[in-house]
Amino acid sequence: MPRSCVYDLWEAFNDIAEGFGLTIEEFQEILKSALLEFLSITERQLNTEADAVFRLLDDDTVMYCSPS
Repeated sequence: MPRSCVYDLWEAFNDIAEGFGLTIEEFQEILKSALLEFLSITERQLNTEADAVFRLLDDDTVMYCSPS
């Protein structure tokens, strides 16, 4: 991923998140801001992929295993 996309992604995150956790809609908006043109895919495709990544990483639903 080009460095400019990483910077755009970070800037979009800071603008949207305002120091709090993200909703799926905010996550999708951040990715659209930074990656939509670079990836040359449709917004619908990006939203589908973003949804899968968000659900994978969402710490509200991830089950943590404590060491025994």
